[in-house]
Amino acid sequence: SGSNGYGNIKSLVVFSTDDMVNWTFHGTIDVGKVCGSWCGQSWAPSAVWRENDNSNGSNTHEFFIYFANGGGSVGVIKSTASPVGPFTSPLSQALIRHGMAGVDPCNWVFDPGVVIDGNGVGWIAFGGGDPQSTGSKLWPGNSRIAKLRRSMTALDGAAVNMPAPYLFEASELNMMNGRYVYTYNTSWSDRNDWSFFDKRNGQDAPSACSMCYMVSDTPLDPDSWEYRGEYVPNEGNFGMGWGNNHTHLHKYNGKYYLFYHSTLLESSMNTGASGFRSIGVDVAT
Repeated sequence: SGSNGYGNIKSLVVFSTDDMVNWTFHGTIDVGKVCGSWCGQSWAPSAVWRENDNSNGSNTHEFFIYFANGGGSVGVIKSTASPVGPFTSPLSQALIRHGMAGVDPCNWVFDPGVVIDGNGVGWIAFGGGDPQSTGSKLWPGNSRIAKLRRSMTALDGAAVNMPAPYLFEASELNMMNGRYVYTYNTSWSDRNDWSFFDKRNGQDAPSACSMCYMVSDTPLDPDSWEYRGEYVPNEGNFGMGWGNNHTHLHKYNGKYYLFYHSTLLESSMNTGASGFRSIGVDVAT
């Protein structure tokens, strides 16, 4: 009941599945308790896993969850036991903050998307918000990507801006066919600036608040990013209510799955509630 303002979210819910249909609930991770006083929220998590080959022949596992600490910074927690924890905070403050090299100007330092490439190198994308004073609706100037150090808990050099047209939020990263794939949610603004872009590559402008993607072979080179278009229209087009979205592509047992959120469950319950999102997943073909 009531309205969900998101401001009090300081935990993450954990589920597992063997078939992408039946899900087991494993409780919650109390991110606020793990991180302490500097953590205000835990929005939009992105999780990665790494197996380390040790010199003695044994293998160890590391699980990292990156999260938006509200709209102003990005935090990280780590587990060496399992994907359900226990988790600890490897830092005494947020991983990414305003004032760090390459971060500013970026309105919202949030919505991390993390991937480990084929060479074992970690990468993190983040950012969002309305256009900068030097930007435009077409080129807001708020998308960032940075290389992570081996520890996965520090940046390895400055962040750089990716030229993501009509970017608003919901950054995610994948490695697909050896290439870096960046996905994001576009803004609700008009598309009056698209004529120049259309002449450059002949693609249509993305629809309002849709999911788009870009690809690159050299992610720290802004000019290397190729805009490939819209891949998921707004969920309102599918009868699930109009709102912003945040998707993630995940490969499991040889198939890609698209995770997203909607207010479909909220609407079906007819309680008059607003702002409560539920997770959906579909096979991506």
